[in-house]
Amino acid sequence: DQFLALAQEITLLAPCLGCARDTVFTPLAVVRGTISATGATLQTVAGTEGARAYSLAEGGSSIVFSRGLAISKLPVAGGAITPVLTLGAGIDKRIDDVSCRGTGCVVNVYEVFSTGAQVPGYQLLRIATTGGAATVLATTNTDPWAAVRLSPTGTDAVVRVGPYKTGDLFLFRNLLP
Repeated sequence: DQFLALAQEITLLAPCLGCARDTVFTPLAVVRGTISATGATLQTVAGTEGARAYSLAEGGSSIVFSRGLAISKLPVAGGAITPVLTLGAGIDKRIDDVSCRGTGCVVNVYEVFSTGAQVPGYQLLRIATTGGAATVLATTNTDPWAAVRLSPTGTDAVVRVGPYKTGDLFLFRNLLP
């Protein structure tokens, strides 16, 4: 009767009169939902305000979430936030997704690389919820990567590759030890 979800504000913008609309998602927080006989209620998980992505980790006892260029964890039952990793700033950089199993997580990062022309790039990073440095697993500067999902019991991840909500699914083998 309870669940966690990422709350976002959705805004439709038209940059000019007659132009196509664009959708902007503004991160709000991780929320805890409770379902009862009278309906559902949502409550912000304290400390997760501004979260862009989240995943359960450590056997479901921790919420790992990204906010800005930082990744933190918080006990599901509540408590203190523990910093896990902070990425260095870039021209345009964001953490698009995080997926965890046990104490290992795979993080999808978007960044504009400064190599003369501004070229967008995507990286998959492996991090540990216990801290330490990130390991770059894969990099591309062609089609966007999104929606990284780790297998619940294995070491593999599936990543959607392609623009917008379309694209192909790619299997990355043995990403976690």
